[in-house]
Parts: sequence; C-alpha cells; structure tokens
Amino acid sequence: MQVAGPDTSNPQWIARLGEDVGHRVVLQTSHFYAERPPTDPRMTIDYLLSPGERLQTCVLLVVALSQKSGVPYRISEGNTCYAAGKAGASDKFASALWVVDFMFAVAQAGATGVNLHGGGNGLYTPIAGSSHEGYTARPIYYGELMARQLLGSALVRTEVNADGMNVAACAARALDELQVVVLNREREPISCRMIAPAPDRAANGEVWRLEAPSVESKTGVTLAEANVSSEGIFHAAATEQVRIREGSATVKPGPYSAVLIAVAVKVNKTQPYPHPQ
Repeated sequence: MQVAGPDTSNPQWIARLGEDVGHRVVLQTSHFYAERPPTDPRMTIDYLLSPGERLQTCVLLVVALSQKSGVPYRISEGNTCYAAGKAGASDKFASALWVVDFMFAVAQAGATGVNLHGGGNGLYTPIAGSSHEGYTARPIYYGELMARQLLGSALVRTEVNADGMNVAACAARALDELQVVVLNREREPISCRMIAPAPDRAANGEVWRLEAPSVESKTGVTLAEANVSSEGIFHAAATEQVRIREGSATVKPGPYSAVLIAVAVKVNKTQPYPHPQ
C-alpha cells in the first residue's frame, strides 16, 4: 500500500507522517490559504496582495521537511481565503494577481505542484456555473492561464530591484525562449527594465498583459486582450513587440497588472545560460 498525505494545514504533520508510515509515503501534501477567516475584517485586497511572507514560511518549511525525507511535496488544496472565499477579495481581479505569485513561489520553493480548491459557485472558484446555465472563467482563472504559459520551461534565478515597491518577478527558459513575468501590485504604473542575455543571443520578443478595469473588477479581465469563452477556449488577441537593445528591454506594466515577456534566445550550447537580473 502507498500513502499520500497528511493533507492538512499543519506543516508539522508532514514530519509526523514520515515517521509513522515511512517508506509507504509517495507524496507529502498540505493545504495553504492566503487569508484567514472571511469574517476577519483585516482580510482585504491589500492583505491578499501584500508580500507573501506567510506563504514563504509555510512552503519553505514543508519543502524542507519533504526534502529531508526524500518524498515529493505538493499543495493539495489552496486558494485565497478559506470557507469558499471572501467577497470583495476572492472574487475580484486581485485574485488573478495573487495566484500568479502564489504558483511561482510554490514552484521556486521546489514543490511539485498546486491544486486550487473550487467548484460550484464559491467566491474563489476559478470556473463558475453549471451545465444548464453555462460556465464563466472567474478572474483567478486568468492568473492561472498566465502561469500556464511557462509550463514545460525551467525556472531560473531571478533578482528584483524594486526600490521598496510591491513588485515581484519570475523567469523561466525553454530551449529557445526566455520568459519573464512581472507583477505590479502598485496603484500606479511602473517602468520595468529587464536585463536580458547578450544582444547576440536575443532577438525580438512579445508581451502579454494581464489586466482589468481595476483591481476590484469582477469582469472585464483579459490576457493578451482576449477573454476565455464559455466553452473554455482562449486565443491571444493582441501582443506587443519588445526589442532587446544593448542587453536590456523596458516594459511598463500598468497599475495592478502583470506582464509576460517572451524573448527568443539563441543559446550557445558551449556556454552556460545567463541568469536574468
């Protein structure tokens, strides 16, 4: 018999599970919700979009425990706020920005993946509706869709100099492409300068924007200026061109938005791949 667990929000149970069932454990799992009870007035959009110190602490702890035991770790259940979410946060565009950061933080820590809790018409469910009424992609779904664009790429070290602003970034590379995601969780637009590989290794790239009318929007969310249809179909409608000049490129994310920058790269197999800064 093989065992996966403990599927709880208490990180210490992971260590206990390894002690109790040892070699039978094939996957260690736990839960993570960014916000506490929805009845707590402190659980707001600002709290949701604040730097995820609690996430980093929880994930780093359980990943360390799983690495010690040699058993892979996965967040088997998680979302913005438990008890089906909080109105005014879980159902707004803020959740899309949160989930991008959440999924990349978990991946960078060394976990194998994430399962988001959803279903029905819960405030935080990525897909809402029924077979009778039809289905709608909620804002958080668009954040997942952006993160999905890096599927199959390898995460690389990313350094961010944000001068105290609430900004985050993640980078990954495929065989011939460098991908950088930048999250702007500020009320104002920012100018982002990406230090890319040397000019002889890079060419033109493109930019996808994850946007909404405001951080509190429930509708009007777009990725690359496109919507997800009621049948779950998505096709990018518009992308911007970005040019590497003297080893860098500048992109300007709007307030409360995210950008995905994809740059074609000519990889020299005899030299190590440079890390983005």
